[in-house]
Amino acid sequence: MSIDIRSLKERRRRIFSLIWKELDTLVKDKVSMFILFIIPICVITLIGIGEFSLMGGLVELYIIDYDDSDKSQEFIDTFKYNTTMEVSVKVKEGL
Repeated sequence: MSIDIRSLKERRRRIFSLIWKELDTLVKDKVSMFILFIIPICVITLIGIGEFSLMGGLVELYIIDYDDSDKSQEFIDTFKYNTTMEVSVKVKEGL
């Protein structure tokens, strides 16, 4: 084997050994496991069920309706009756 291939294999072995050591340490440390997995799962669950909002209030949504058709109005109405958004609709005229 050439020196380059041998050193590549040696580097790869050292990297995998280091990864294995870190993973082993992480699994043994309960606080790290808690921070790494449990807290993000709790935050995702709270945001997912809607009990916790990062925005802190109503979201303002501005819609410019170039089409002004029944389908576009139906689409806009789906946002108008949402309780978490304040919708302002502007119809573009003269196009």
